Formats: sequence, C-alpha cells, structure tokens
Amino acid sequence: MREFFDPAWHNLKNVYDSGVICSERHMQCELFKLLTSNNDFNNRYKIFVEPRLTLPELNSKIPDFLITEDDIVVAAVELKYVPHDYSKYEKDLKTLINFCYLFKQNKDYTFPLLTNPNNGEWTEPKFRFSDKLTLIYCTITKLDAHIITNNKKIWQDMSLWKLDDDSKHNEINYLQYVGAIPANIDKNWGYLSQ
Repeated sequence: MREFFDPAWHNLKNVYDSGVICSERHMQCELFKLLTSNNDFNNRYKIFVEPRLTLPELNSKIPDFLITEDDIVVAAVELKYVPHDYSKYEKDLKTLINFCYLFKQNKDYTFPLLTNPNNGEWTEPKFRFSDKLTLIYCTITKLDAHIITNNKKIWQDMSLWKLDDDSKHNEINYLQYVGAIPANIDKNWGYLSQ
C-alpha cells in the first residue's frame, strides 16, 4: 500500500496548501481522486467508500475506505481532518481494530460489497479479508497532537498487539500518515514509521 499512499499523501499536501479542503469528507474525496488517478492502482485495486456493511461484529462501525484486490479486502482506511484542533483518534482506531478482530476470529468470513444496480440488493462475489490486511490511519491535525507524538504507544495500547494469545507483532500491518499543522516544513507531512 505504501507505494500508492506515499505519493497520494504527498500530493494531498499540495491540495491542502491550496486551502480548498474544507471538511473531512472533502479530504476523503481528494485522497480517493489521488489514489484512483494512478493507473497502476486502478489496474490492481478498487476502493469502496464508506461501504454499507451489515456485520454485527462491527457494531455499526464502518471504515472510510475498504481497498480490495479481486475479492480480497487488503486494506481498511480511516481518515481524520482537524487542522485547527487535535485529532480524536480512538473511535477511528477502534473501527480499524474491529476489522482485525473480525479477521482473526473468522479467517474464512465472507461478506458482500457489490450492489445489483437493478434491485439494490447485494450481489456476488463475496469478499474476504486478506491474510496481510493493512490498517491505514490518515490524519491532518495539530503538530503536537497525541496521535502524532505518541503514535507507536497508542497503536500498541489500542490492543493491536493483543489479538492473539501469542501476540505475533508481524501479523498486523498498519500505516499512519500525518499532516502536522503547521505544515510549512516538509518533514511535518508524511508517513510515520511503525
């Protein structure tokens, strides 16, 4: 995912710097446009925006994006846009973590994402989670926000590493992208390492 998110996030800074992003939904649209304008991305992946999921295990939490390759969900993405304030990240990370729990507990679980245009009902194929599901959190927030200054500890405290009894760190992949405001320094905008 990094090969596509890194340049898209870099280009999102140019959009942000123009002053036109007015809301989280607008940020979502711009990131969608940047990802899907890449032909290599489009040839390999599809993005489902705020997919209608009726999985009781998710407690009505849905991600901003699900990214699929064929009928496999390879990434779940949450976005937060609060350049004037501090990101409240708990709900978003819990949404991502719910996907991990669902995948870990039901490796063969399948669910519909496509809609029949004639009747609005679900249609085949059914999708399932990748063994290498990547969680992606993207935020534009103040430079000293807790989600930026303590990102590793937060992800660990959110029980990402406690999904199994043996807590295999390598089984969960996550990426975090930040736009730290003020964004006048390039190092304040980009990928935070795991």
